Amino acid sequence: ESAKGNVTQTSNKLQTELYLRAHAIRKNFEEEKNEQDYIAQMLSYIDEHYMDDIDFEEVSKNVGISYSYARRIMKQKTNRTLLETMNAVRIQHAKQLLRDEPALTVKDIAASVGYHNIQSFNRFFKKSEMVTPSEYREHSMPSTSSQTPEV
Repeated sequence: ESAKGNVTQTSNKLQTELYLRAHAIRKNFEEEKNEQDYIAQMLSYIDEHYMDDIDFEEVSKNVGISYSYARRIMKQKTNRTLLETMNAVRIQHAKQLLRDEPALTVKDIAASVGYHNIQSFNRFFKKSEMVTPSEYREHSMPSTSSQTPEV
């Protein structure tokens, strides 16, 4: 009789342990999903407002989380700070304009992607792309002089 009691007790302990582990896994999964959703919402906001003066406290409030939590999960999940993320988005848009809009000056492009200071734009661009915006434009433009006519 006592052996049967021990088996039942062990079985109950195992069931409880399994339940607790399953609950912890589910909770962890839900937290991870929430964090990914928050990051997606922040990235979407940044992509829509990159040309504006972005207030990151406003971004986090918009998403429904605290600023410190927003900073932490962005850094943990993307390996970039909010500011680095915004600058990367701005630089991507600037690269497209440098390639596609030769009539725009570098200063105009800097302003259109949210940089009010051309020196800051040049510094962030060079840090990201290892060349200045002007050099990037030169190298990304199709070269007409090096093309040989077909015979």
